[in-house]
Amino acid sequence: MDIVFAGTRDTWERWVGFFESRDISLHLAEIIVPTPVNDLDQRISSLEPMDISSAIFTSKNSAKILISSHRGRDLLKGLRELGALIVATGEGTASILLSHGYRAFSPPIERVETLLRILVNAVRRGEIVIFSSDRLEISSNDYAKKIRRIEVYELRISREGIIALESMLKKGIRRIMVASQTASKILCEVGEKHQDKTLEIYAMTKRIAEPLLQCNNKSFKLNIYNSDTFRDFVAAVIKHNI
Repeated sequence: MDIVFAGTRDTWERWVGFFESRDISLHLAEIIVPTPVNDLDQRISSLEPMDISSAIFTSKNSAKILISSHRGRDLLKGLRELGALIVATGEGTASILLSHGYRAFSPPIERVETLLRILVNAVRRGEIVIFSSDRLEISSNDYAKKIRRIEVYELRISREGIIALESMLKKGIRRIMVASQTASKILCEVGEKHQDKTLEIYAMTKRIAEPLLQCNNKSFKLNIYNSDTFRDFVAAVIKHNI
């Protein structure tokens, strides 16, 4: 059995072996490529560790990119020394931080807004800083006074990845996993050219599936999960195909 993961290489690399152990081939269509922002050090230098109560890393890339910067490492060191809470969304993000000596709080929740609600209610003083991509969407009106978002990388759409996805569909692979709204939007565009056969799509949450629902492509057979974590999503997709 073959499934395409339409997303980033980091996520695919973490899970491809797990799928293979279940006799499922997980192919990568790298339609999204993380790229560090050019002024990363300048953005980091605007932060004062003493003013920060919590720091949320929303992905492995946010952790990797911040740690790749000398100022980023100094900031993390300062946060640890001052007792700030370091939070990681997902096991992979926590593993990256731990490999560099930073133990992070990693609850079984990968929705940033859910984490924010918990932290805003639990933390009385200091800023909550979010390290993220440029595409993270947060309805931050309720938290505006407490949070500060630092975009450390951009998610760029890869033409080569889109071509790879189209090639896999032409070869007859009809199962696709998506875990971001960006991937869903791209899939809507690609799907217009492949309406002759049914495409079975697995979306991690209803919010991620919104572009797929809006484009109303009748060749899409949508399976929408309410997964709190990517691990839960993977388990649901494998269960569906066993």
